[in-house]
Amino acid sequence: MQDLLPFLINKTKSRHIVGAALITAGITLLFLKSWIWEVASSAFLVLKPNSMLAEYWIKSPEPIPTDIHIFNWTNPEEFLNHSAKPKFEEFGPYRYMQFVDKTNLAWNSNNTVTFNNKRTWYLNEKETNGSIDDKFVTVHILNVLASHHIRNWDYIIKKLYSAYLYTQETPLYVTRTADQLINQGFDDFIINIYNSLPFLAPEIPSFNRFGYLYLRNASDTFEGVFNMGNGVNGNFDILNWNYQNTTPSYDGSCAKVHGSGGELYSRNITKGIVGLFLADLCRFVPFDFEKEVYVNGILGYKYTAKKSFLDNGSLNPENACQCAGECLPYGMVNLSSCRYGLPIFASLPHFYGADPVYLDSVEGLHPDRDKHEVYIILEPETSLLLKASIAVQINLLVHPIEDI
Repeated sequence: MQDLLPFLINKTKSRHIVGAALITAGITLLFLKSWIWEVASSAFLVLKPNSMLAEYWIKSPEPIPTDIHIFNWTNPEEFLNHSAKPKFEEFGPYRYMQFVDKTNLAWNSNNTVTFNNKRTWYLNEKETNGSIDDKFVTVHILNVLASHHIRNWDYIIKKLYSAYLYTQETPLYVTRTADQLINQGFDDFIINIYNSLPFLAPEIPSFNRFGYLYLRNASDTFEGVFNMGNGVNGNFDILNWNYQNTTPSYDGSCAKVHGSGGELYSRNITKGIVGLFLADLCRFVPFDFEKEVYVNGILGYKYTAKKSFLDNGSLNPENACQCAGECLPYGMVNLSSCRYGLPIFASLPHFYGADPVYLDSVEGLHPDRDKHEVYIILEPETSLLLKASIAVQINLLVHPIEDI
């Protein structure tokens, strides 16, 4: 037994040594885990020519469903007679499949990439609720925009324009098909006048038809030129838009160009604010952290566009610059400075989350969190997008104008 004892003792020591080594290795791996993940993800999550990530970023592998809803104005005559609030009925969705391509790519030496977005939409008839030939009564957008544009012009010019309006049977509303309003567009006497006399509104780009997608569909110039980080150091932020790091549409901190382009988000997100830079709004759109959720078993951080996005300075004085010159009740985003001074405003669908004054001024809108909440869900380690619902309601200000 004495001969065996040293062996047993040595074996016990060996077990202790091996056990200690495994524990040490385990502890080391725990400390190295974040570093290993950092190195692996940093190598993959970088945009480089011919990389897998760039391939999917440059050309969307799958189309993005885009649902467009149209509000039919059911009582224009009663509204004009000042006997009722405007009443609307929602139709749709008219579903279009959106393909996104990056064009005019330039890979820069400062770890940025410059590009244009080319968005192309195709109607998905099978998943559309209705027909593109459906007819709707809607505000005569061009008459309203033209009236607002000349509101401070000479009295005689406004009277001449007023006389033109009286030649129309219904100068404030018009009937158009869904296809005309969305994609095909429609022509109008106002457009012909503008194209014949472009000096009347030199700041507005020339166009020959009017429709929501008409000018932007398959255009790689409509949204402008973007410059963004390529992912080195985890930065995928938009840094410049049209070669500027600020936008002339807003003042102060609201003018800063920053935020995700929509597909890739800068890493190291927190339970604070993340956001998008949307060219359609000429601004950064903040999303506030709401809660942790799981998407197909994967932990995600859910951020919603509500409090910070809709704030007019009443919640945070720093957001007063979002008013763009005129502060409206909470819940409405003034886009006039982004849209050539025209009275165009954005809100969440059905005025969800907005001041009750907006719902009180119309009939037929019914905000519902399950339908109208705008949110993004990001995986916290990689900031990869797990799920999103992005929607905006475009509103037009209709108001009396002296001498028209």
